[in-house]
Amino acid sequence: MMLSTYFSHAALIRRTISIFAAGSLLAGTAACGGDDDKDPTGTGGNSAAGSYSIVSVTGPDGTDTSAPFTALTGTIEDEGQVYEFRIDVAGGTIALRGDNTYSATVNMKLYVEGQEQTGFFDNAPTTGTYAVSGNTITFTDSDGEVSTATLSDGRITRSEELDLNEDGQTDATLSIVAAK
Repeated sequence: MMLSTYFSHAALIRRTISIFAAGSLLAGTAACGGDDDKDPTGTGGNSAAGSYSIVSVTGPDGTDTSAPFTALTGTIEDEGQVYEFRIDVAGGTIALRGDNTYSATVNMKLYVEGQEQTGFFDNAPTTGTYAVSGNTITFTDSDGEVSTATLSDGRITRSEELDLNEDGQTDATLSIVAAK
């Protein structure tokens, strides 16, 4: 795998985690409108509203339940050299508001040959809107990207299939779980 391919995988993981962060706030509870003037909590009557934190990440190497969460490890080849890499999720939170807007912050880190590569991930907050239908939350970020997540047992789960060797087949699934 060429270094540029690796970077595209890292970008996909970043997008998945950002979307997850957005999705994890809303998942699965019915969002009902409300009059914020009559709702001193500011949730607008939306039971999905609140703050959520990432509690686990599952990638090709298994499930990690302790921060920093390992999302992906492997080797990459660039100009005949083979390098080991690791992508960690150091943590993340999502704030779902009663007006069906959200903001999510995820702190990701890239390591190549055990050395942190600073500046690779843009860990800037993601914002957008969400809608809840049954146990599905649909997130639309400020760039118009749409994603979904599910809610079960008070946890929001966002999953993305990965084609790690670019053969058109799913090689692994990356799943991130957040809890209130």
